[in-house]
Amino acid sequence: MSIVTWNIQGIASRRSLLSLKNPCSRCNPTILVLVETKLSGSKAGSTLAILGFDHWIQVKAFGMSRGIWLFWKSPFEVYVIRMHSQYIHFMVKDGMKLSWFFVAICGSPREHLSHRMFSSILDLAMNSSAPWLLVSDFNNFLDTSETTSLDPHINPNVTLLKSLNHMQSKFMSWKDDVFGSLFKRKRWILARILGVQGKLSHNPHNGLIQLETKLRRELETILDQEQLLWFQKSRERWILEADRNTTFYHTSVVIKGNKRKILSLKNDSGVWCSDHLELEALAFSFYKDLYSDDNVSHSVALPGSSYPCLSNEVLSSFHRPFTKE
Repeated sequence: MSIVTWNIQGIASRRSLLSLKNPCSRCNPTILVLVETKLSGSKAGSTLAILGFDHWIQVKAFGMSRGIWLFWKSPFEVYVIRMHSQYIHFMVKDGMKLSWFFVAICGSPREHLSHRMFSSILDLAMNSSAPWLLVSDFNNFLDTSETTSLDPHINPNVTLLKSLNHMQSKFMSWKDDVFGSLFKRKRWILARILGVQGKLSHNPHNGLIQLETKLRRELETILDQEQLLWFQKSRERWILEADRNTTFYHTSVVIKGNKRKILSLKNDSGVWCSDHLELEALAFSFYKDLYSDDNVSHSVALPGSSYPCLSNEVLSSFHRPFTKE
């Protein structure tokens, strides 16, 4: 059994979903907990189908903050005990094995709400004697030095000409440095992220947090490039030729035209003729015989029993003079 918890920091974008696919395909988790989804509604259902889970529940986000999504696979059974605005408390059961409790937390950064959440969690701990797992993003810190500002800084000393020269050099090495070693760069980024996260778990440092954020952004870019690469591989012919792919359309027109042509006819002797002059002669003689007087019989005998006969009284009434009545 494997469990993955992730502060996804918003799942509305396509990049977030691509970033989520990688650990799910690598770890194949039985239970997946996403916090800070910043989204509510039917998006979780579509994510469920994409990632291959069987069931899900969610704590709705407050506007553009918080939110908890819980996914799990069969045959594991999940029984929700309490749904809170900042956590989900549930019990996990696997057949005849021991049941245990799970609490997934996405705390509020507001102090008064955070105190309420901690008090509620302490009550759960005091009233529970079974095995208990707590995974959380408390959204809390002890000191302001633990926070970082990642606003981009624009250098006003860089001129337009320098920027264009820099862009030109980047385009020259784009093929070899980006798509040429795409999968190698992906493995390298994932290994660095795992290493940084391991060090952060033992010794949190501001520089390591900034490095992890930078590496995650690079990973999202690589995943976008990987998706584009596979799209190009599957639709390479269409991308290269587009509407210029006239061979298919020309072939279709030729085939349709051949279906409308008469290429051979059978003569009176039962022999198939394909010569152009012979086809003209056969067509001409056929329609000449069809509309000639030689094959028309002028004496047509009508069967007497097919039509009713009029009586003499009715026949004599045809000679009466016309009246106003």
